[in-house]
Amino acid sequence: MSRLLHATHPLQLVWGLLLWTVWFVLIYTVQALSCVSPAPHAAVHPTAVNTALLMIGVGFAAVMVWMMWRCLRASRQAALPATGRFIALTAAVLHGTAAFSTLFVALPLWRLPPCL
Repeated sequence: MSRLLHATHPLQLVWGLLLWTVWFVLIYTVQALSCVSPAPHAAVHPTAVNTALLMIGVGFAAVMVWMMWRCLRASRQAALPATGRFIALTAAVLHGTAAFSTLFVALPLWRLPPCL
């Protein structure tokens, strides 16, 4: 199993986007299950669900940034073959894209009511 997690393994090209997909399904599931209509004149403020989703999103993004850093560090090792460095560098870009996408959705989600 540890070989599958190595920074130069081809599955690194999928792990970040797979994590992003799991997070995306999770937020929509939690949003749907916690759906309550706000009172008509209630002030819009973050709920506990919004705060929890933000924290989970930041946690997922932190894992993706860590994976990006690991792959980026591996891509700079001259001892690796060119294909391994290419996979690591491409995976680092994909992990960074997934982390950015996670935060891009999580930050505005913090202010939106669960049933918008």
